[in-house]
Amino acid sequence: MIVYDFAEALRIPRPTRDKIVLLRIPMVGRGPTARLQLRAAILSVGKHWYGTEINLRETPVGPQWTLPVGVLSLSYDGLDGWAAWSEVTRLGCDAIRINDFTERADITQRYLGATVAARLATSRLPSEAFAHEWTKFEASLKAYGLTLTEDLSPLRGRAFYHRCGEVVVAVFIDS
Repeated sequence: MIVYDFAEALRIPRPTRDKIVLLRIPMVGRGPTARLQLRAAILSVGKHWYGTEINLRETPVGPQWTLPVGVLSLSYDGLDGWAAWSEVTRLGCDAIRINDFTERADITQRYLGATVAARLATSRLPSEAFAHEWTKFEASLKAYGLTLTEDLSPLRGRAFYHRCGEVVVAVFIDS
């Protein structure tokens, strides 16, 4: 996985089956404005790489390209936007800020399972460990087009991680 800031995107080669591109689009924030800013930024890069005929269409699992040029997945960390894409079959991206909160153990047990809960309970850095596990889980759900469900069996695939300050980003691909 190769990570770039948006400003570098027009100078890099487009994604291939062997290369996952993760773009950080700084300062998009949250909410509808962030959603529009992130999509506009990604579309500008897509048009640069693939031509002006390409566009984004909304699907139940997020935006996808109108031409068969790979899979796209977006996430927000509350400040920055993140976009992962590649020519793989399934791809999901999720970002979260590392923080401690009282419901972490309960959420871990309910959604990530007893094995992960036990591992996090003994972790030296439980908030960071949770961020890695949660982003992998959310990214895998996106990759398979699933919704958040308790007691979901682990999904097959590989996760790649990127750390940017207090943010953990996971990109999950079907393996």
